[in-house]
Amino acid sequence: MALPIKSMDKHWIVLYLGTFSKALFPSTRIGWIADDKVCIDCLIAINRFCQISGNYRSQLVLNLFYRLGYYDLHLKKMHRAFRKRMKAAMEAMAEYMPATITWTKPEGGYTF
Repeated sequence: MALPIKSMDKHWIVLYLGTFSKALFPSTRIGWIADDKVCIDCLIAINRFCQISGNYRSQLVLNLFYRLGYYDLHLKKMHRAFRKRMKAAMEAMAEYMPATITWTKPEGGYTF
């Protein structure tokens, strides 16, 4: 697996951020940012100014879910399911696609 761009950032110009939406529940819209404290404090101030109210209950539940190790277990299950789907899709493409259609097996991820 390739390292994130943030791992090469020597001058603190790259924000490292992600979301829990794809792996858990799209409707939660809860993400995360990893950066230095000054940057995070500025982003928190901007967020407080722009947001009427937060989704605090969902954030607390997700925090507990993550800290107790359930998130990692969930990701392992998701990866197994996605690998199984990808394998089935590749087998179906190999069997049913006309010879005139070309496709490339992905080197990573779970989409063509």
